[in-house]
Order: sequence, then structure tokens, then C-alpha cells
Amino acid sequence: MDNAWTFYKDKYLNKQLSGVQGLKVSTMMSNSRASNKNEGVLILYCGPPDDEERVIKIGQMILSFIDYKSRYGSMSYKSDEQTLKGT
Repeated sequence: MDNAWTFYKDKYLNKQLSGVQGLKVSTMMSNSRASNKNEGVLILYCGPPDDEERVIKIGQMILSFIDYKSRYGSMSYKSDEQTLKGT
């Protein structure tokens, strides 16, 4: 997680993540919403959510930098509205 954070933070600060407006990473601090305390999440903010084609292009660009692995099999995306609803 630390390596991924450093990698994407550097890409973002060097303006190499076109379409990404911000990013954050989970910490090791205890979180009641976490499903697994041994895993974390790196969040890259992009959008708008109603422009699916643009979001997919940004996601493909993000994935092009790394060999992405997830227990879910794919990258997840959700809107701020979904987050506010607790999903």
C-alpha cells in the first residue's frame, strides 16, 4: 500500500493523472466500516459520475500504470452520492 500511495501521489503531483482531481489512502488506524483490517484502499477522485465514458477512460489510464490485483476481480467505482449514502 505504501508503494502504491507513493507511486500515485508522485504521478498526481507531476500532473500525470489526467482527469484525477485528488487522491487519498486509508491508514492503519482502526475503522469500524472496514471489512478487513489487513487491507487498505487507495482512492483516486475523478468524474463526473454521469459521464461513464470519461470515467472508464480515466480508470483505464490509472490501471495502465500497475499490475492491478483485487479480490473482487476489478477496480471499483462509486460516486460521492453513493458514499454519502453509506455504500
